[in-house]
Amino acid sequence: MQAFRDVPQHEQAALTRQAQAADAARQVEFRTNIGLAEQNAPDAIARTSAYTGKMPGRDAFRIAYGPDEGDERFRAFDWRADVGRQVYGMQTMTNREIHAALRDADSGPSISQEDQDHRTAIAVAAELAMKRRRVDAGGYVSEALPEIAAAWKAVIGGGLEDPNGYDKDAYDKAVAMTIAAQEHLGIENPQPVPQSFLRVLSDNYDSKSSYQQDINAKIGGLLSGTSGPVARAAVARQLADADLGWIMPVESGYRPMSTRAVLASQAKGLGKSVANAGIGATELAADAVTLAADGNSQARISLPDFSGAYYKPANRVENLAMQQGSDALGWAIPWPAFGPSAFAEKGILRTIESGAIPAEHAEGLIANKRPGKLAEEGEALVGGVDAETLRYQQGLASFAFRPVPKSKREFDNAMLGAMLARDPDTVRYDGAKLGIADSEDYRKTFFDRNPQLKKDENVVHHGGEKQVPKRYPQIVNKSEINSYENLRGISKKFDINLHKKVIRYEWNEFYKRNPNFTREQWLDKITEIDKKYGHLFNPPIGE
Repeated sequence: MQAFRDVPQHEQAALTRQAQAADAARQVEFRTNIGLAEQNAPDAIARTSAYTGKMPGRDAFRIAYGPDEGDERFRAFDWRADVGRQVYGMQTMTNREIHAALRDADSGPSISQEDQDHRTAIAVAAELAMKRRRVDAGGYVSEALPEIAAAWKAVIGGGLEDPNGYDKDAYDKAVAMTIAAQEHLGIENPQPVPQSFLRVLSDNYDSKSSYQQDINAKIGGLLSGTSGPVARAAVARQLADADLGWIMPVESGYRPMSTRAVLASQAKGLGKSVANAGIGATELAADAVTLAADGNSQARISLPDFSGAYYKPANRVENLAMQQGSDALGWAIPWPAFGPSAFAEKGILRTIESGAIPAEHAEGLIANKRPGKLAEEGEALVGGVDAETLRYQQGLASFAFRPVPKSKREFDNAMLGAMLARDPDTVRYDGAKLGIADSEDYRKTFFDRNPQLKKDENVVHHGGEKQVPKRYPQIVNKSEINSYENLRGISKKFDINLHKKVIRYEWNEFYKRNPNFTREQWLDKITEIDKKYGHLFNPPIGE
């Protein structure tokens, strides 16, 4: 210190700034390494048993965040890494052995907090491993056993340019090995083909590339020629689930879907997969809270039952989209319930961050948690939609999305519309009509006819837009536009997403494509919007 004081004052200031800059750089380096490790290490360990980046220790966390927060964050990170290690260790364990490991984790009292954390990690890893086996058993054993991965790689060979590529004998061998591995692991419903193999077809079935179509033909030929009754039946089930049943039309019971239904189902399936990821994170959170609740007791573990909480695919296209979404989310190892306050929300957000789906899409897709006043479980069809779908769409319509760049809004609104729409071809509805308004006060007109609705909870939307008489007087007049027949109630919770995004997008597209539309075309568009979104109106339109 004496030497520092002997330095001239202006140089002291410069040295102080240099020291501060060095300390800041050190802090940035520590936090960067920690952030990368928190994000990537647990999943990397689950897949390969190792993380190639820098693994920060407790001291690094303390330097970056202080002793209290540092210790808490390190404990959470270390627990997630332990989950990853347990997941990797379970790769070649049978289902029976995984259940035995779970029972062992429940036996006897915990002797320390570290022991209890480890037991909880085993339980969460077991749940993750079992779920992955159910979603993509073929891909699971390919990832776990290098021999099977090599067998599937040999099927493709050197691609179209390789005369031995897409070889039937190699395919039959890979299928046989995949089924045998699943039987060894105790997987009851075999999935002989990895989802990644099917996805080449499902993602590119309408490709305009002749090269890609040649690949599609090769893969389709292999699948359709699957040998053996057991393997053939199992592949047919996978093809049916992937909406590729046309490859084996008899065995899969193939029935084609309309283009509109396919697009809507793909969007809804993707949404449901991310919603289920959020629910899964919450379930794992509840499991961890249950396991950690009394570390010194010898009580048996009784985990909460979430079996009825998950969204299920309504058709084959949704099923494949949900499988694709689940695959994109990786292992999605959750954050622990150390201080069980905001664990579930952290798990949901981390699940979103780990996926390939943009957060501005994904966060809206898990909005079904508790939006309030949702359709009741077991409720009959409401507005032509089953209760589960209605709950999902109500939650989505009410969610507060993050703002997105203007360049992405059109795509976002189109996707949101696809997920909120019911199938208009199945809706019973006589079509849009116009009347004559008694008053220009259309809000009074609407609420006088619907006294059960609260004015402060609903907005009044015009089926045919209020601006039309002014811009297109030849189509409709002001009295008709404000008639009760042209008014729709929309909950304020749904106003931004349903009214100002989705319906706005519908009309923008209509005006763009029909610059000289007729009255009949305009009424048909109102009818189309009513059929697609009328179940979310208040009162609903269409059955």
